[in-house]
Amino acid sequence: MRDIVQMLAMLGITMNYKGYSYLRAALSMVESKEQVAHIRVTKDLYPFVAKQFHTSPQSVEQGISTVIGKCWQSSRRDFVCRLCRCTKKPTVAQFIHGLLCYLHDIDPVSVMAPEIPPGSRGRDEEDGKD
Repeated sequence: MRDIVQMLAMLGITMNYKGYSYLRAALSMVESKEQVAHIRVTKDLYPFVAKQFHTSPQSVEQGISTVIGKCWQSSRRDFVCRLCRCTKKPTVAQFIHGLLCYLHDIDPVSVMAPEIPPGSRGRDEEDGKD
């Protein structure tokens, strides 16, 4: 398994972003769950991380979305596209799934991405637009 800290540094996500800590906690939480596909970002992940940092789920969402946006706007866009198998800015769920596959040396094509029912994407869906 690759190191989360090294991965985030490679993507240009530094500790001066709140989203850095939120994303590390989210990745650790998802890695510790046996049924990763059943974790719901809005209902499970954001509240879990928010509780750890004594903040709101909305703050967690905003922080993680900010670091995804930073990666997307940087010279690392091609890598993010390959990592998340996307052509536009990835959602939080896509980004976390891509990071986990990379950290575990798993081809993202061989692992099914988390199923997101239509209409339940909320703000993540809007964030995917350029």
